[in-house]
Amino acid sequence: DVTLTTWGGIRFSGADASGKLIATWWNPSLGGGNWKQTNLTSAVTGAGPTLSGGRLTAWFATGNLISYAGFSSGGDVLSYYWQPSDGATWNTDNLTEFVTDSSTRPTGAITAYVSTAGTVSIVAADSNSNLVRLWSPTGEENTFSLDNLSDIALRI
Repeated sequence: DVTLTTWGGIRFSGADASGKLIATWWNPSLGGGNWKQTNLTSAVTGAGPTLSGGRLTAWFATGNLISYAGFSSGGDVLSYYWQPSDGATWNTDNLTEFVTDSSTRPTGAITAYVSTAGTVSIVAADSNSNLVRLWSPTGEENTFSLDNLSDIALRI
């Protein structure tokens, strides 16, 4: 996935064959062609969880929050995130740990969108081909909710 930052940075990210999240990035303050590569799984204190299935999305939100989300081998949506106000360290969160009905968990290709109001939405299909959305009005990692958009959509 590709993320562009407000300070002009560029990030290319993906999971390697063992499920570790790797980011190749450039920041204009580094000057010239000095690209860096970071193993984000190792950057998390105590090592972060591995990702599975090759499906990944990324977003950049208010407060210079950089986030990535992908699937665990158990089907949870896991997030890696970094924010300067958190001490500029990488953290992880399980965005679906509160979802008790496994049939409503996102399972398909995922994509993220941040509205102009700052609401973060991660959209995917569930195992029944319904469109579901994990969302947070604040973009904070531990405040995500789940909506089944197929259930609440109105036909017009």
